[in-house]
Amino acid sequence: MLMPVVAFLIGCMLLGYRGKGPIWVISISWLFCILPIAFGWLDYGLFKEVAWFPAALIGLLACYIGGCVLRSLTVTSSANASDMADTDRRFVVSFSVVQQTWWIGLAGVGFVIADFAFNGGAGLDDLVAIRDAVTGRQSASLLAQVGSIMTWACLYCYLFAIVYRRRLSKFNLVRFIIPVAGYFLLSVLSAGRQAAFQVMMVTILGVAVSWDRKPRVVIRRSRHRDAIPAIVMSAVMTGYMGYVAIARNDNVVSDDKGEVIKTLFTVDLSPAVDRTISSLGANVHSAIIEGLVYFSSAVPLFQRYLETEMGGLSYGAMSFPFIFRQLQGLTGLAPGALLDDKVARLNAAGVIGAGWTTSFSAYLKDFGTIGGAAFLVILGFYTMDAWKRARRTADFDDIVIAVVLMLVAIYSPLIPAQSDTNILFLWLFALAARWLRRNGAVSLAA
Repeated sequence: MLMPVVAFLIGCMLLGYRGKGPIWVISISWLFCILPIAFGWLDYGLFKEVAWFPAALIGLLACYIGGCVLRSLTVTSSANASDMADTDRRFVVSFSVVQQTWWIGLAGVGFVIADFAFNGGAGLDDLVAIRDAVTGRQSASLLAQVGSIMTWACLYCYLFAIVYRRRLSKFNLVRFIIPVAGYFLLSVLSAGRQAAFQVMMVTILGVAVSWDRKPRVVIRRSRHRDAIPAIVMSAVMTGYMGYVAIARNDNVVSDDKGEVIKTLFTVDLSPAVDRTISSLGANVHSAIIEGLVYFSSAVPLFQRYLETEMGGLSYGAMSFPFIFRQLQGLTGLAPGALLDDKVARLNAAGVIGAGWTTSFSAYLKDFGTIGGAAFLVILGFYTMDAWKRARRTADFDDIVIAVVLMLVAIYSPLIPAQSDTNILFLWLFALAARWLRRNGAVSLAA
């Protein structure tokens, strides 16, 4: 049933082969999540064979990709051409900013570690106990709240190290990479995977944007060597996420976590796939099942979401929950209550309400069908513009903005990436830093 969506995405990739960028990123992300279902590896009981759903998915994806194409067809301004002559001075300014954010990132990690210790954190060898402690909290402590709005700086420093690794001394390269170890620790201290996944994606995107900023002959000569950081980080983070999938099983319901997941999401594996991964051992079998369901379940849940009455519009509260939590007194919109209502409605419809339902569900809930489609067009246009700017600019904050927006595309089959506080603050800081620089608040004088 999803093969038309697969064909559409592959067609978009072929048509956008030369430019790649966000069109390729969103297409690959959705293909990664859809293919296990389209090829029959997974059979979701909650999935209905209806013709309107592939059409709806193609329509929403076409809005985003259409926005990308629209930006690609517009004439690129040469306003940034002179920026390249200022590369050295801009690098010095960015270096100074990163030095300050380095302290912010370390402080944020320190607050998170202190919160873990003061709240009687379980031993790091017991991921089940750690996860239960995190998910069982009624509210975050002050330390956790302060830390959560500072740890974005770890990604900012790390991305600078990735992009400018050839220009930095070994000391500064190591110094700016160190905070990301603390950022990864956020995953460990919560027995989660989001921070690890974000580190992996930022590494890949940082290497990709640094490739695009080099002459083609230089890219060909250094491609294999420059790919090493992305390959190593991907291997380490994937290994960690696989370990979490295996270790986060308390054996209360079943010794086989894969069976629990299959029951919760009413999903069955094809006999051929089941036989193949069963030969790898029970733990690996469960980890692969969890990985497949982790990335693909949002697609059938999105179908059920569209079939469920979700009430009135939320005007951005689902897409930007942190901002709306601060404005709750003015808007009357409580992101937590809206999320609880969504979960309750899906549970009443007979599906797992706590599951992800793609970022598209948030945009439709916030802005309606027409508004959500328009939002996706604007998002696609903005992302393509940011990516083009990052490839030619001498401004590091333009690169950060592009990477954040590419993360939004990568996360789109799962959740709105900007609903993560670290991703949101990384974007807002880069926007503010660029605005201050371009309006003379920060001098570029040598």
